[in-house]
Amino acid sequence: MPANRKSLQSGYLLLEACLGLAITALILTSVFKIMDWNLRVSQTSIEDANSHIKEEALFAFFDRAFLEMSGDAIIELNFTETSKFYLSEMTIQNSGESFSWPNQPFNSKAVKIITRPNSRNHLDIVLEYYSENLLSSPFERNATVLSDQNPVQSIILLENIARFEWQVWNGQNTNNDGEPEWEYEWNDLRQNPRYFELNTKFTLEREEVIHTFWNPRKINPSSYFLNFTNNASRNSQQAPQPAPQVAPQ
Repeated sequence: MPANRKSLQSGYLLLEACLGLAITALILTSVFKIMDWNLRVSQTSIEDANSHIKEEALFAFFDRAFLEMSGDAIIELNFTETSKFYLSEMTIQNSGESFSWPNQPFNSKAVKIITRPNSRNHLDIVLEYYSENLLSSPFERNATVLSDQNPVQSIILLENIARFEWQVWNGQNTNNDGEPEWEYEWNDLRQNPRYFELNTKFTLEREEVIHTFWNPRKINPSSYFLNFTNNASRNSQQAPQPAPQVAPQ
């Protein structure tokens, strides 16, 4: 075989090898890109699922808490409006077991649900527990109130959300169109709101979520027994006195 033919055949083999390596590299690159895309999609799906689980757990927590709130609970809601956020602070005293500290034998006298801005220009939702009264209850006499105390325990319910706005309604007041008159503040400690509306936006890209919680009216033990005692005392005073008996002569 001539020498030039052998060199030409060797050149073909080298070219085929280079083409094979190039095709293999392209196929592997495509496979790795597809695998990376699938991993990213799976991770995003897992993160979205975890976020939805946290959100549903938050709504379920408040649903149970307001339904199970004790009859002598008192609620105060205050808010501050800033250039970017609506910040609220809800104080609940005598909440009963609805806001008990999880997995620990700690019975709080009062709790606070606080909307707090963080360093990432988002909001953190904090639940604080207090061992002493924070509000002056109209149903308790000589109750000690320590408004400047520090919380005993604290939990961050949610981190880095875009909106968290409370509104309350007493269940009766309506506007001219017959629609409920929601309020951003509540300072009437003699009665509690019947409904709580929570307007949330968990990320800037997602739509807002509005959830309504019902706080059914319950009997306050202190006021019930006070009325019972007053009625009993009033009935005893109004009862006719028996006529005096005259001894026989």
